[in-house]
Amino acid sequence: MINDLKSLSNYTCRMGEKLPALKNEIVLKSPGISQSDYARLTSSLPNLPESYLKCIQSVDVKGVSIGYFRLWPRAVKADNLVEGLVKMNAPEKNPLWHFLREKGFYEVAAWEAEPICVATKKSSQEEGSVLKISIAQPSLKENLLAPNFETFLLIAGNLDAIRGKHSKTGDRASASAEFEDCLVYFALPGEAVIAWKGISGVVFST
Repeated sequence: MINDLKSLSNYTCRMGEKLPALKNEIVLKSPGISQSDYARLTSSLPNLPESYLKCIQSVDVKGVSIGYFRLWPRAVKADNLVEGLVKMNAPEKNPLWHFLREKGFYEVAAWEAEPICVATKKSSQEEGSVLKISIAQPSLKENLLAPNFETFLLIAGNLDAIRGKHSKTGDRASASAEFEDCLVYFALPGEAVIAWKGISGVVFST
């Protein structure tokens, strides 16, 4: 099981060796943002939770995806992660800006076309928690995924590893059971477990 960022980085490195053409898009390298980048982010997006900032200092998520999860802001052109985060969370760039502002969220990543956000201290959600915004609803709805961004990355990594392990046999039942054990390990609240089961159902069916 992938249970820390070092193990996750090692997993992505192994995947990069298997898929060299995609290496730059799937390997998590260290370190992440610099101290100057940290200062720019905290100045431009002052409510970013410390747990998220510490995580992106540890690993470089710019341009990297884990499975269907894009680990940096969607739909903006940016030379670096800081620029991407600032642009994605500006009212002129993000069509969901008013919703995110009302909820106290910053958009930081994506699940296919759906935003992944972190909650700020201004949110009713626990500060630092990670949520997926469902946009295919009659109205926008947030689904809790993890208590912090590091845990989100670890679960996403486990999901991808389990998918790869069972992809040759097509044994969806075994894959689902193994992933459910993973969710138990991370002691997620029921709301997050339901959300991840929905995501895993999509992943294991492809």
